[in-house]
Amino acid sequence: MTTRDSIVTKNFLEQKLQAFGMEIFAKMDQQKEELKRELKEEISEDMDDKLTRLKSDIFVRLDQYAGKQVKEEEEEAAGALAQKRMSDQLEDHEERIITLEKN
Repeated sequence: MTTRDSIVTKNFLEQKLQAFGMEIFAKMDQQKEELKRELKEEISEDMDDKLTRLKSDIFVRLDQYAGKQVKEEEEEAAGALAQKRMSDQLEDHEERIITLEKN
């Protein structure tokens, strides 16, 4: 080894420092991209979970509303049927009264 080989020059140090800096920035860019990807995956999974819960809540409420609507329609139909029966019975009574009054 010569004296010239063991001497560290300013130019040599600048080249090494620049190479080291470029390597650090490349690693930082790689880590930044990995973090972006991981965050996107986590956000995507979180959004999927939230949307699933939201859809579930919506369907539960729709089922409740539909059940209530069906019950109201059944009650309305039962009421209409009862009213028709009473109306028919009233007409029958009116006919009987008219017949009785004629005799």
